[in-house]
Amino acid sequence: MKKLLLPLLCIALFSCGENDIMNSTATVTATSITGLPVLGTNYKYEAWLLTAGTYVSIGTFNMGTDGKPTVSSFTNINNNDLANATGMVVTMEYTGSNAKATPSDVRVLVGEFSGNTVTLSPTYSNTPKTIFAEADLKAQYSLFLLTATATEALNRKAGIWFTPDNTQSGAGLTLASSTKLRYQGWMNDGTNDYSMGSFTSATGADDANKYKGTSITSPTIKYPGEDFISIEGGTPIDLVGKTVFITVKPNEETASDATPVSIPLFSGTITATGTQQLSVVTPSYAATFTR
Repeated sequence: MKKLLLPLLCIALFSCGENDIMNSTATVTATSITGLPVLGTNYKYEAWLLTAGTYVSIGTFNMGTDGKPTVSSFTNINNNDLANATGMVVTMEYTGSNAKATPSDVRVLVGEFSGNTVTLSPTYSNTPKTIFAEADLKAQYSLFLLTATATEALNRKAGIWFTPDNTQSGAGLTLASSTKLRYQGWMNDGTNDYSMGSFTSATGADDANKYKGTSITSPTIKYPGEDFISIEGGTPIDLVGKTVFITVKPNEETASDATPVSIPLFSGTITATGTQQLSVVTPSYAATFTR
């Protein structure tokens, strides 16, 4: 009887331990996430493990108005995935009706594990690089009125178009390599943000020209931009000294945002002379996770 019980006990103990190992889960803790902007409705940040060349989601979060993440502990992670992870990525994701289960190309933070800690950076330039580290990003612009009337044409500094000159001779934008992104231009007059419309390509008009002039002839708009002629019924705005910036988001939502709730990619203060180009944003985002 003793000889029979001992083998059975060993089998039971072995089976139990093997099953526990196969089904065990682990936790990743965000020890620090700073600098990320608060995302608007239908958007979240998503944290991903990089495991054997694939992305494994560990959960989503947003940033609170207190500057802290809404989630700092990510649980029920497959232990094998976590043990084999070589790095992590944080992306901006759309959560509405067209949301996808795969990661977007708006990678805002990326980093590699060193032991059980990973420090993520917005300027990570290895594969997969962040959107800020994309090569050759450029936002050149010219100040001129494209949709002006004869009267409004006196103010040549009320329009900004992403093309090198007022003949629309070429594209002023060099965008990220992904075709799954939507950009949106904005002008801030020191008080308010005004949308310039959204677009997915450096060539072709954006989806709005809300503040345009009446135009004696109907121009062919070849590139994104805006004439600021009729804001709140006022006179044309002199854009020199104003801030213009471009945000980026996943293209699952095709509508323009009412307010700039996406990730800033280009920004600059408008100048009338010299090289007229917005700078690629160098954000102060940072995050550290432990496993």
